[in-house]
Amino acid sequence: MIEREGVIKYSLEFTDGVVAETASLSVLDAWRSIFKDTGLLGEDPGRYGGYGFGNLSVRTDRGFLITGSQTGILRMTSMSHYAEVIGWSLEENAVTAVGPIRPSSEALTHAAIYEAFESIRYVFHVHSPEIWGQAQSLCLPSTPAEIDYGTVEMAFALKKLATTAGTEGIMTMLGHQDGVMSWGESARAAGGQMVCTLAQAKTKLGEKV
Repeated sequence: MIEREGVIKYSLEFTDGVVAETASLSVLDAWRSIFKDTGLLGEDPGRYGGYGFGNLSVRTDRGFLITGSQTGILRMTSMSHYAEVIGWSLEENAVTAVGPIRPSSEALTHAAIYEAFESIRYVFHVHSPEIWGQAQSLCLPSTPAEIDYGTVEMAFALKKLATTAGTEGIMTMLGHQDGVMSWGESARAAGGQMVCTLAQAKTKLGEKV
């Protein structure tokens, strides 16, 4: 079953507050801009029921900083658009976060990938019909179609695939329409894989890139 985008399905313990300023924000914002321009992130009345889609995160000393829920419509972001996830449990499908905004509905999927390797610093989640539709022909690792987004099973499936792939990689979630995750020890590694894979998918489809 394909789940509706943008709905927080994990148990959230949230504290309203501020998050520390970080130089990584400009890096995340640069990649957000690229993903927005290529249709991998945003908000479109004609896609996913009009909900915002796509989110980025970076590891912090306490956990990770992630774009807030339903921020896809924004062209640029500031610290007011990020939450810091400071605790989570894959087994209990639970997240603890602090910030001026609630974390993205995909926070636990990011957490699952961060659990795979301590050296992973960036995790990106986008929606790409091209990559998702060409996952098999591109030989991309994928979670099974019967595993829904926002479930404990999805979190553990993502962690397993990331652990197998290594400290950088890309995968699709077949039970989450057009859902694609990439990660790496740097933003360039995570973002580069996403953009290069999009180009490969478009080439498979006969599109000019």
